[in-house]
Amino acid sequence: MGKSEGENSVVEHGDEPFTAGTVSFAILPQELREVVANMGSIQMLSSGEALFRKGEVGDAMYIVESGEVLVYLDYRNEPKVLGVGQFLGEISLLAPGVNRTGTAIARGNCRVRVLTLETINKLKSERPELLCSLLQETCAYLVASEHHLFSDLRRRNRELEHTLDYLQRTQEELVASDLLAQTDELTGIYNRRCLNIQLPKFIERSERTGAPLAVLLLDLNRLKLINDTRGREVGDIALKKLGTLLKDTTRKSDLPCRIGGGEFVVLLSNAVDDVAFGRSADIVRSVSAIELSVGEVPVHLTVSAGGTMLTAGDDAESLLKRADLNLYVAKDHGRNTIVWKGRVRPQAK
Repeated sequence: MGKSEGENSVVEHGDEPFTAGTVSFAILPQELREVVANMGSIQMLSSGEALFRKGEVGDAMYIVESGEVLVYLDYRNEPKVLGVGQFLGEISLLAPGVNRTGTAIARGNCRVRVLTLETINKLKSERPELLCSLLQETCAYLVASEHHLFSDLRRRNRELEHTLDYLQRTQEELVASDLLAQTDELTGIYNRRCLNIQLPKFIERSERTGAPLAVLLLDLNRLKLINDTRGREVGDIALKKLGTLLKDTTRKSDLPCRIGGGEFVVLLSNAVDDVAFGRSADIVRSVSAIELSVGEVPVHLTVSAGGTMLTAGDDAESLLKRADLNLYVAKDHGRNTIVWKGRVRPQAK
């Protein structure tokens, strides 16, 4: 419940019908109030005293004759306030044995008239037209209350949809932001941050499934010379070309990254030794076929490459370190060279 039972908070109330399961609220017409004025019994309530509590079996309806009654319902933040002439609990007479869905507490001293099944039976025998009128009034209020409730539920549903839409947009923005943080701005492929996050996951998946994993390190040869002699703009074009090539020649299950300067890493998933080497050699050969037509003298690109396979006991650091050592050996043996698992392979022509 939104507030503790019997709390004397000021809550506005009006004449609109309101319903919640077995608790409904409406103003009883004056004519009917006069007829039932001498029927049933009177119950005096002191401030904070409960008329009924949630979960109790209902066996009577009530008409407020003086004072006010607060009705607490689980889904309302504030209690509903019933004043003189309003009634509640009539569903218990229409469907005896139904549990109360709310708690009614006196707000200050108040007087309520209690109409039981005995009263209804008396009306049935002595004043059937009055009973029919009472049922008509009750049903009319219940229908109106149902419309009111549906309208409230539709409003709440719209609010929920707006909230979910906001959360979805927020999630998409977070995903986009995270993706941006893991993407190399110049080449458009993944960056070192992404490699640091994903490499342990690739290793864990390989160890769990038994699928082989290869790592290829690439270094764009003479990048500094290209920047110094042809301009940094040409160097950036060369890096973009290499990034595009790696994106186009790797599978969705692979991971191409630029980790800084002219250095790139490619994680080759689910590829055995010979297959991984063959694909790596193809990448190196494809790079050597790139010719940048800038200025009078074209720029030919080559890379040095070092590769290795994941072995038992490897972690991200040891795997990258072994591939990096192979890359340095490749540089020592000249450009356009692959060193694979510690062995110098023929240059890719």
